[in-house]
Amino acid sequence: AGQSGWPGQNPSFMPQHWLPPTSGPMSVPYNLNLARGVYDKMMMTIRGYVKPNAKMFTVNFLRGNDIA
Repeated sequence: AGQSGWPGQNPSFMPQHWLPPTSGPMSVPYNLNLARGVYDKMMMTIRGYVKPNAKMFTVNFLRGNDIA
């Protein structure tokens, strides 16, 4: 029998993948509530474009006085 997930993972807790509906370009900064918060081994996919001559970009999860 194969094991799904990662070693030590509680098999009864498998977070559902949820994608917000999109209807055209998103505004920057983008603001989204994470209903289940951030948890160990959570994967986030961020799609977008970096300006051609950019030397860096930043992803900031700070929101007000709370951290995601």
